[in-house]
Amino acid sequence: MTSDVTEEGVYRLESDSLVHFLFEEVTEVEFDGLNHQNVLSGLDFELEATGDGDASLLSVELCHCYGLSGSFKARRATVLRVAPFSEHPAASPG
Repeated sequence: MTSDVTEEGVYRLESDSLVHFLFEEVTEVEFDGLNHQNVLSGLDFELEATGDGDASLLSVELCHCYGLSGSFKARRATVLRVAPFSEHPAASPG
């Protein structure tokens, strides 16, 4: 978001995107707070050494805003697609 404020009185957002991830070989899954209003404030990613000489594990934390929170680890992650959020059907008015 920018420091500009819209006519509605909220910060102007730029470059909102819908990102599709694929996580493989997922372990240590912990989810909490799943309900009808699952809103994340962010995803935190961190590489962790495995100590066995293999590639690192990706640690993912789901930072909650409302409802769902949690974490998991994955051996591999791929970004499958990035699209402007306005292209997503749920973002279209009416």
